[in-house]
Amino acid sequence: MATITMHYKTKNDTNGNPRRCYVVYADTSTNVTPKNIVAVYDEGYTGIYAIEIEKYRNVVDSIEVPISTYNGFIKLGKELTVASN
Repeated sequence: MATITMHYKTKNDTNGNPRRCYVVYADTSTNVTPKNIVAVYDEGYTGIYAIEIEKYRNVVDSIEVPISTYNGFIKLGKELTVASN
């Protein structure tokens, strides 16, 4: 399956911890929508190593998003993980 991986970032939390994640979309070639999300990886302090680099090596861009959007991605990632187990 071809994928597109986007890097999203927002302001650090009150303790200075980073809030960044990688969102993997099924490649639709035209648009990237929440329906196409196949995986979400919280970056934390691991950087690019947070994602399965062999599987999703094509990171397209880094985009600044509101905290609520970042939190939504993290929540969806947890739901996808539970659904796959």
